[in-house]
Amino acid sequence: MAIKTPGSNGTDQTTSIEAGTIHLIRLIQSLEADPTRNPSGINNITSSVSEDNRSLSASINLPCNLTISSDRATYQIQSIDYFTQPQGQASAYTPGTDGTFRGATIQQALIQHIIAQRNLELDSTKNPTNANYIDYQITAGTTANNSIFNATLTGLPLDTTNNSNGTQTTSGKSYLL
Repeated sequence: MAIKTPGSNGTDQTTSIEAGTIHLIRLIQSLEADPTRNPSGINNITSSVSEDNRSLSASINLPCNLTISSDRATYQIQSIDYFTQPQGQASAYTPGTDGTFRGATIQQALIQHIIAQRNLELDSTKNPTNANYIDYQITAGTTANNSIFNATLTGLPLDTTNNSNGTQTTSGKSYLL
């Protein structure tokens, strides 16, 4: 399990990167389906679940700003929040304090999870089974606010629990160390 510290009083209280990635994908999809939070009907994440394989696949295309540091040594990816906060309602996402991931928006938190999870997949000491579920790239545009963080998640393993009341709970299954 790729352990992470959830931000105190934050929206995402998962304790593994794998579970956090799945949680954030599903939360963003819920927000995309909510016309009060997404009046423009933007659909930047599509996903499907295989009940037979207990896995989730997703296509993610999040708008972002890509900037380079003044010394041209590092880049910063800043997601663009496309959700609204209806008057009188609480924010749909709070990063919390002192967590592993500190993105101010849910989109930024998901980008951080995906990059961290992919980096762990590339580390043979953290990924002894050589799992390869995540691929991402950044498509840079020609103007500000015109970059896209693209990710493809293929067959991410899920833990599924069938509850006695007929409901089912799924979360990201740990496969990294």
